[in-house]
Amino acid sequence: QVKWMHEHGIDVDVIVGCKTKDLLILEDEMKVVAGNLYITTDDGSYGRSGMVTQTLKDLYAEGKTYDQCVCIGPMIMMKFAVMLTKELNAQLKSIFVDDKAYKNMYINIVSFGFKYGIPIDADLVFDVRFMPNPFYVPDLKHKTGNDKEVRDYVMAADVSKEFLDKLTDMIKFLAPNYVKEGKNQLVVAIGCTGGKHRSVTIANLLYEALKDDDSYGIKLTHRNVGDE
Repeated sequence: QVKWMHEHGIDVDVIVGCKTKDLLILEDEMKVVAGNLYITTDDGSYGRSGMVTQTLKDLYAEGKTYDQCVCIGPMIMMKFAVMLTKELNAQLKSIFVDDKAYKNMYINIVSFGFKYGIPIDADLVFDVRFMPNPFYVPDLKHKTGNDKEVRDYVMAADVSKEFLDKLTDMIKFLAPNYVKEGKNQLVVAIGCTGGKHRSVTIANLLYEALKDDDSYGIKLTHRNVGDE
C-alpha cells in the first residue's frame, strides 16, 4: 500500500513497530517509499521506545496531522490504533462533514461482507443475512444494493421492512443518549455475506432515513461493494 501511494504521489508517514531491533524487517524498503519513517521498539533497542500508538500520539503532539490512518498488524494493535485515532479526532469541539459543523455526533453507516471480516471500529454490528438474498437471482447476482432492482427485491419482504423500521428507531433513540454520555462518534456496521446486496440496501435506506437530522453528521460507506 505504501509503495502504491508513493507511486501515485501521495505522501505517507510510516510507523513500524516491533518488540526488539532483531525482529525489524523492511526498514530499507520503507525508507524508499515513505515520506517519513518512524521505527519504534517495545524495549527501546532501536528508534523510538514504546508502542506504535504512542509514536502516533507523539507525532500529533509535535504538530503532525493526517487525513487517514491505515493499520496493518495484529488485531489488538489495530484495535488500539483505531481507538486512538478516534480520541485524537475527538479533540475537535465540532465534527465537520461536507464543510458543515455538527455539535453532537458523527454517525458513519458502513455496509460490509462478513466473509471479509467485521469492521474493527464498529460500535454496533447488525447481521442482515436473514433477508432474501439477490445473489441467487441470476438477473440480480452481478448488481448491488445501489441498484433499484436489488433494493426492490430485498425490501419486498415484510421482514426487511420491519427490520429497517426497528433499526431506524433504534439509532434515533441511541444517538442522543450516547451524546449525553459524551460519545461523539458512532459507527453502525451492517453486514451480509459478501457486502454487495442486502447490507448495501439497508445501509442506503438507513442513511436516507437519518440524513436530514442536523443534530448529527452522517456518512455512508460501502466497504466491500467492489470486492470480488
